Amino acid sequence: ITGVFPFSVLQEKYGITIDSVLRCDPFLANQIVCLLLAGLVMQVLMKLLAKLVCAILARSPEAIADKLLLECIDMLRKDDEMYAYTVSDFNDWCKKNSIKNDPTIDDFVKRVDEGEFKSRDEAIDAYMKSQTRRNVWKEYVIFFKGNDMAVSMQHGAAGLFGLYALTMTTNQDSFLMFARWGIHFEAGYEVFDLIFVIAPTIFTNQFGMGQLFLVFHHITGFLFLPVNQVLLPSKIGRDFALALFLYTALPCMMTPILFLKNYADIDLTKTSGKLIFMSIAWINVLTTMIPRGPHWCYFAHKVLRFSWDEGHSWPSITLLVLCMLAFSCINLMFCFFTYKAVKNAIKKMRMSAEELQGEKMKDATLLRSRRRSSLLNVIAQEASVSSRRTSTRRSISLMGLDYELDDDEIDEIEERCKGSKGGRRSSLISFIGAMDGIKQE
Repeated sequence: ITGVFPFSVLQEKYGITIDSVLRCDPFLANQIVCLLLAGLVMQVLMKLLAKLVCAILARSPEAIADKLLLECIDMLRKDDEMYAYTVSDFNDWCKKNSIKNDPTIDDFVKRVDEGEFKSRDEAIDAYMKSQTRRNVWKEYVIFFKGNDMAVSMQHGAAGLFGLYALTMTTNQDSFLMFARWGIHFEAGYEVFDLIFVIAPTIFTNQFGMGQLFLVFHHITGFLFLPVNQVLLPSKIGRDFALALFLYTALPCMMTPILFLKNYADIDLTKTSGKLIFMSIAWINVLTTMIPRGPHWCYFAHKVLRFSWDEGHSWPSITLLVLCMLAFSCINLMFCFFTYKAVKNAIKKMRMSAEELQGEKMKDATLLRSRRRSSLLNVIAQEASVSSRRTSTRRSISLMGLDYELDDDEIDEIEERCKGSKGGRRSSLISFIGAMDGIKQE
């Protein structure tokens, strides 16, 4: 550490020492150093976490890799933007890992213009008929999914520090040290994300609704200094530690559960399947709606009341109110999605076995109408995938929340994926569309 960071210079000019960094002392210069260190640690942690998740997925049943590949091929066939991004990312991944990628999928798609294939779908099918190529793509989709899950799970580091500070510390100094580091781990990741992922989109004219949502979501990156300097040492400091755990660690714990829900077959015609399905829905209520609903109302009121009683300046209170309103909008969205998810889950549970079978047959008909060749059906059979899973995904998993789509929303997504430009889209579908791009980035 001393070789990377010149602490002697920092000590002379700013009073920063190794001990002050470890204690996470609250003066400005020390807090900035701690933030940068925490951001770097989170980048390394995400890399290690991604490798661990990828290793677990690689050793999971072959059917899971087949389902991931099936989902990826479906995306390549129906979405032009995601086709371009995924192919480019796959080519870069092959180059980085010294994997032979000749001919490329683009080489096959270009033959459509030459008349060798009638459509891009046919060209992709021809490319994927090679078992060797399919195996390489399986490795890629496992890598992609592992990194995607790591992004969701890294929030748990901040939450665990908050939980430790709240339950295991015996004095105020140790509480502040662990709680401040928890704030820094969350803020460090968010600051790095704002600088290296979101900010460049402003200069490339790609800043949109999804990026705006993430700016609001990364609220800890803006407020780490007043939280660590003023609020944590105050009488509401332990409320902040609890909030840190509820809003970061709980969604992290849901990530593997949601993965199993979306990629393991759950037979809703059996009692055991119904119990698993409803259990996941109610776990969403415990990990999302309760923290971001009742607890957020209590927490926001307590923070604003504290600021008012302490006589903080009007600009400070105004900034605090604006941050609370921004985060309230995000929490309201999560609560709405959770309500809809539980409502749709209960509706599905009330369906009879005949109705569930009819839904599967409807999805299978949709599957056949969308896929002219039998390639994807062959892969589906290899994976023992039900018709429900080989059709359009009926759920969206985002930031620890699993939202079960209803038939109307699936129809809207189907129309959007077909390239329909006309007509208005619901705010939900627009949001999902915006977040899809951010999730891939």
